[in-house]
Amino acid sequence: MKSWINVIISLLLLSFAPWYVYADDSSDLTQKDHIYVIQEKIFHRYHETGLFMSYVPDDDFYDSFALGANYVFHITDVFSWEVFRAAWMTNQEKSLKDDIERSLDITPTHYDEPNYMVHSQFWFRPFYGKSAVLNKRIIFHETGLFAGIGMIGFDQKKSFGNNANDTALSVSCGLGTTFFLNSYSGVSFHIRNLMHFKKDQTENRISLEMGYSFRFNLNPRKKHLEPPTLDRFHRYISSDVSNDELYYNNYTFKTKE
Repeated sequence: MKSWINVIISLLLLSFAPWYVYADDSSDLTQKDHIYVIQEKIFHRYHETGLFMSYVPDDDFYDSFALGANYVFHITDVFSWEVFRAAWMTNQEKSLKDDIERSLDITPTHYDEPNYMVHSQFWFRPFYGKSAVLNKRIIFHETGLFAGIGMIGFDQKKSFGNNANDTALSVSCGLGTTFFLNSYSGVSFHIRNLMHFKKDQTENRISLEMGYSFRFNLNPRKKHLEPPTLDRFHRYISSDVSNDELYYNNYTFKTKE
């Protein structure tokens, strides 16, 4: 009986031994400097222009569809200024107006039908990465936040009297993601919160947007003379480095404790 107990204890010790050895190796690694690689944005361009479509689903009286254009100046890899974002809108009247007039026998004094919007806003894009699609293709993407100010123009469709045109201050903020098709173009998806400060009320609207953008530089980009190779990477690792960071082409090699 004791021999069987000894065998079982020995098997348990052997089964846990690899985990114990692995844990020791892991603890040793945490006590030494090791190197990790950060890849800079390879699709960065200073200028960007594009076209987009949008849909505002939460207007009370209209389904609003828009077609627009924009221009963005990328100050750095992270910060950008969208100089202008202009959209021209077409609207389809909902049945709410007829339902109110028919069921409640009430006619509102006017309806505000949006015509166009123009905004200027700043972007902060802290997230950048790449994803594998069905293990067949790598897609690069970036995600950021934006906020800005502009104006909205609309028609006041009056139930009695002549119609009128008016404008209002508009504040925009939201979240956007761009999937790069290649080094110069990409497809973007935005969700935007809009606040329109009209004379008699403040409206809050949500805009769902999809666009195509083209990025470019006015000056030629600097070309790398030599592409990074595994041999050069090993030479960097084995060399004595006094700084905490090593820059090689479009990669940053950092030492971490």
